[in-house]
Amino acid sequence: MILIEKTLDLGHNTIFKNRGTGNIYRRVVGGLAWPCPPKPGFLVVIAEDVLPDDAMKARCLWVMAEREGASIYDLHRFCRELRYQC
Repeated sequence: MILIEKTLDLGHNTIFKNRGTGNIYRRVVGGLAWPCPPKPGFLVVIAEDVLPDDAMKARCLWVMAEREGASIYDLHRFCRELRYQC
């Protein structure tokens, strides 16, 4: 289960906190690849770290959720399930 809480940091910037791990993210976004039979569709939710990684000089991205679905109805059902988990 994903437990993401939207809140403000000390500078009043919007941040997202993972209540399960304590990780803090700059933004959380989702993407959808529409199913085109016989190929399935795909749904992904990613989160971007607040601070850049020192070694890479870039912010890490984390896959929070992903799902493959044969129809848009399957993917929509998963979106609804995710909404109630966050």
